[in-house]
Amino acid sequence: MFLNASKTKVMVFGCDKQVECDIILNNNSVEQVFEYKYLGMLLDPLLSFSLQTDYVVSKAKRAINKVSMLIRDRNGILVHVGIQLYKSLVRPHLERAAPVWASIFFFSYACHLP
Repeated sequence: MFLNASKTKVMVFGCDKQVECDIILNNNSVEQVFEYKYLGMLLDPLLSFSLQTDYVVSKAKRAINKVSMLIRDRNGILVHVGIQLYKSLVRPHLERAAPVWASIFFFSYACHLP
């Protein structure tokens, strides 16, 4: 299998401080990143998903602003159409990867129990 060094990234998981590592692949240096978008999810070295949360919230806010302008102005839009727009434009941002969010929430809650 041939790996393209220009398309390959390296990230060290599990360290709260940034660990520098130099990896050479086919006489090319592999770029080290401290955040990376993989399959639509923003990953960081601690897998805290705080970057992903901020990203999802900003996307959902933009979508809800568009829907709320249509509902607020009432330019011929019916309430059930506004609800359908919300369900199709806003909720998918919030519901994507819900099992990941749930497991992170419960794991962080369980770790902070006395």
